[in-house]
Amino acid sequence: MKNINLIALFLFCFSGVNAQVSLNYRPGYGTYLMTNLSFLQERILAKSELPAKITAQFPGYFNHKLMIHLPKQREDNSLFIGYVTTGGRISLTDYSGKWHFDMKLNGIKAGLHKEFPFQKFNRFNIKTYLDFGTTLTYMKLIELIEIGDEKISTSDLFVGHGIDFEPGFLIKMEKPRFNIGMFCGFELDIAMAFYKRGAFRGKLHGGNRPVRPNWSGLRTGFQIDLKSRK
Repeated sequence: MKNINLIALFLFCFSGVNAQVSLNYRPGYGTYLMTNLSFLQERILAKSELPAKITAQFPGYFNHKLMIHLPKQREDNSLFIGYVTTGGRISLTDYSGKWHFDMKLNGIKAGLHKEFPFQKFNRFNIKTYLDFGTTLTYMKLIELIEIGDEKISTSDLFVGHGIDFEPGFLIKMEKPRFNIGMFCGFELDIAMAFYKRGAFRGKLHGGNRPVRPNWSGLRTGFQIDLKSRK
């Protein structure tokens, strides 16, 4: 719902622009390479000595990106803001109660999007693109224990920062007032270790390894460009 409200706000502001501006929306799907977090999850499970199971291990999920390029910028340069999410869960449920250990990740992305001409066929335009930006990742660790009517819940919040690159291909069908297309790319993410919010030196470790987010993976989906009136 928050994503829908944000998109609606962008479209409302965009409708009042008289200059030639393009607003682009990218709904897509991404895979993620969360190796450090998978290792930490398995370590937590082993230390618990409980017959629990890993029921979610940072799967690929839907993501969103909004881009805008302004009249003073070059035609194929845009600024973007994006959102990615995934998570992991260790779970045990039996007659006596349940135990859940959740690791919920949300990433906010911002940066520069550049498109380069490759080939054009009538209204179809094939381009390459490069996204360069930064990602702020929040990871919430939530442990829930329920035994009978008693419920115990604890949580911690960790923060990670990184830079990322995403090269790829884009094909658009171009119209006077809008473009619609599909894209496919691969993101490379380079991130710092997670630290506890409010305590930069409180780095998160899994054994001897610093634990860091890694949003690297395949990106694919659709792109819709809306053009304002000149």
